[in-house]
Amino acid sequence: MTTVVITDRGHAVHWWQRPTWLRVALVLLPIALYSESFGFGLLGLDDRIYYLDNDALHGGAWRGIASLWSSTVLWDYTPICQLTLWLDLAIGGTHSWWFARLHELVWMGIGTLGVHALVLRVGARPGIALAVALLYAVHPVCAQSALWLAERKSLVSLALSLWCVVCYITAVRHGGGWRAGAAAWILGVLALFAKPHAIALPAMLAAYELVLGSGPWLSRALRLVLPSLVVVAFVATSLLYLRDDLHRSYLGGSLGRALLLDGGILCRYLAHTLLPTDLTIYYAIDESRSAGAALGSWAAVLGIAAVTLLPAATRRLVAFAWLFSLAALAPALNLVPQLAAMTDHYHQWALPGLLLIPCLLIDAGLRRLDPAGPRRALIVTLAGAAIYTASLSLARVPEFSSMPLFAAAAVRRQPDSAINWSLLAYARTEGTEPAKRAPAGEAALRAFSCPDADRIFDGERLAILIEAAVLLHQRGLDREADELCQREYARLPGGGTGEDAALAHAQISMRTGYPQQAVQTLAPFFSQVQIQAASELRRLCRDGMRLPDMIPALLEWSGAPASRADHAVHKQQYIRLRLQCCLAVAYLESGQAEKAFDVAALLVNLHPDDRPARLALAAIYRALGLADAASRLAAASAP
Repeated sequence: MTTVVITDRGHAVHWWQRPTWLRVALVLLPIALYSESFGFGLLGLDDRIYYLDNDALHGGAWRGIASLWSSTVLWDYTPICQLTLWLDLAIGGTHSWWFARLHELVWMGIGTLGVHALVLRVGARPGIALAVALLYAVHPVCAQSALWLAERKSLVSLALSLWCVVCYITAVRHGGGWRAGAAAWILGVLALFAKPHAIALPAMLAAYELVLGSGPWLSRALRLVLPSLVVVAFVATSLLYLRDDLHRSYLGGSLGRALLLDGGILCRYLAHTLLPTDLTIYYAIDESRSAGAALGSWAAVLGIAAVTLLPAATRRLVAFAWLFSLAALAPALNLVPQLAAMTDHYHQWALPGLLLIPCLLIDAGLRRLDPAGPRRALIVTLAGAAIYTASLSLARVPEFSSMPLFAAAAVRRQPDSAINWSLLAYARTEGTEPAKRAPAGEAALRAFSCPDADRIFDGERLAILIEAAVLLHQRGLDREADELCQREYARLPGGGTGEDAALAHAQISMRTGYPQQAVQTLAPFFSQVQIQAASELRRLCRDGMRLPDMIPALLEWSGAPASRADHAVHKQQYIRLRLQCCLAVAYLESGQAEKAFDVAALLVNLHPDDRPARLALAAIYRALGLADAASRLAAASAP
């Protein structure tokens, strides 16, 4: 016998539709779906920057709670997201990531609850709200954010944004009063400090006011003024004081072309909502696409929207869903140059609205076919869709277990994306012996041959350039290797005369058997001040009885002091560190052990925790006949 409860609105609600059961189930569903990931480690992309290289978190120590409020990660001011990462380190540490992954999925569950509450608040039936929330929880578009720890910011900010909209609607439509209004304000600010994408909130609220709001239009507009001013202030502050990474070119080369090409991106987002079989990490966008084809994509999007608005019974809710989706996606459209033109964690912001549209239309269609009892057909349809999308999500889980599998899946599903090939090349260089790096070179050459090669991230570009050039030299294609290097060096600051280009050129020389060329390239970057400091270190540590890292640093490392999570500073320090380590090895391989000692000893003194520098110095001590010192350094450098 089935227990049915009649609500005060006259709706029949089964026991499994009661609020408590639903809330528990919706929170637990993502945890159950992605539980296989609890044993995964870090992927090795920017999640390392967020966790292991993020000095502001102090490894989960108490002082991290204060310092994270004054730091940025990859140019973004995201203290709320960083607070959740601090909690991961404080509770789970860095030896196991099960707690961080559980924490990630809890935020996914909170966002799923927000989707359910939002659909109810805008006036849809409970069955529709359940359908949209269920499909959202198991949809493979969400797998990227749920399984990649670096995307915690998307889950936290989106969950807070959804609940902000829910509280706003509660305040203005359901008589929630000042408490609901205050909650909306607090949640909105927290969302903004979790990820800047939450600047979409005023537009998301405007979508509600335009289609479903009540009262005079002036009152509706005034309610949006203060949230808009807060967002404007946040954006202005970011542009003036935080963001120095916005020098990227527009998609297609201009704002107008970017707007045209966004039509094709929207078409793909719509297709991935209903048929998410070929999802990947990054997608290739044909920037040479003709204006006619781009306009055709926009015509398709507008035509689909127009068709969905035809049924009068669902028109207002469908219109809200379209506007809400476009508003949620707006910061990731290419009106502002993006790192990646299209990716799943952008799509996830629009997914609740895009799922609401077909659910409304299917429900309305079933009701027209059988006005007396569409429930069974709706349940069967929903169950089939949920099983289908959940199976696709489960199939994606193993891809996130390691960087090589992650990158291999990306190029398999999107083989014309330069970013995906560059990730695969980078993955194949990690922890691989130099003699076995040919597959990395092959992948790097594929990346540089893709039409969107200009979109390769700076963090991988130099690394894969080295692999591609070395492979070309090994094949006897020296001219092609030189042309590739000169073209890529010209993209760098200084037109190829700076530290980045020098390091790349030196590593290519070393890998192809010309260490003396590497010395000539790198020696000018070892300054006179450093030479003087090295001579003092030679006097103190030359016999190996006293290791360099046992004495105070003799030289202040140049560069502004900042958290290594500050991407620009982190990159500058990393390049200088690797440049001098490469110089030490180049001196050693060219038979100049004394000069090699000068460079490596200074480097180890300044950076005692840098394992490559310590291993290089151990090799130099061995070449100098100081086996005891070499053994002590090598033992201390073990991972």
